[in-house]
Amino acid sequence: MALTYLGMGITIPFAALAPYGIEPGIWAYTAFAAAAGMFGAWEQYRSRQGTLSSMGGNIWVTLLVLSIVLGCIGACFSILMGAAELAVRVALYSLVGMALAGLIGVRNGRLAMSANPEAWLQQRVDLKQQLLKHAPPPPVSTWQKLLIPLGIGGAAIVDALGFGRFSLLLLLLPLLLAIATFTMFKCGAEITQLWQLRKYERQHGLHFSRFPLAAIREQRRQLPLARWLCHPEALATPATPEAPAASTSAGKKRRRTKK
Repeated sequence: MALTYLGMGITIPFAALAPYGIEPGIWAYTAFAAAAGMFGAWEQYRSRQGTLSSMGGNIWVTLLVLSIVLGCIGACFSILMGAAELAVRVALYSLVGMALAGLIGVRNGRLAMSANPEAWLQQRVDLKQQLLKHAPPPPVSTWQKLLIPLGIGGAAIVDALGFGRFSLLLLLLPLLLAIATFTMFKCGAEITQLWQLRKYERQHGLHFSRFPLAAIREQRRQLPLARWLCHPEALATPATPEAPAASTSAGKKRRRTKK
């Protein structure tokens, strides 16, 4: 897990900036790699695998998708066509469109919560075991289905057709933009609902997690460096049910011998 986020932290600045001919410098790679590596280590060794870590995972996925989209736009327009200014303009248009899709996702996430809060809470959480459930797909109306893939990738399509150059990457770019935009839409709705669940935890003194706490602790006991990075209670061996029975039987034997 930590190595996965470390790789994401290195990939994000490279994929986003390298096709534009911008050398971000060692500080960008170091900053992203350090932040992603620390988050991955915390997620793997010390987090509760709950709402906070899920929000962080969605944020890192959003950054990775944005970097891939920006890199593909730069590769298509700047490298293949030699039009760096066009690449920057299309990238800005696409960022605005994807931000709009994220805001639509936030709005739909809030609507799903406010329509029936009790039913929504039962869909997202098992309150008895304090376990998070898989999020249901966000509601998408017909106009949103058209707006997300077409309206947001429209800037790249118009610029590509107006420039008069076609290639396989240019034809695939609108599809990539549509996929990335819908990802932004889903992440916006998911982060909004996870934030609301985080507030519910604080109000009622609960701690939700994606997996049972015993399973998480058992997995962490087998991790390298767990002795130094995990919480002490995560490494404690659970008491076996046979131990009390053995002690009681031993006590009975002692009583019999005394008699």
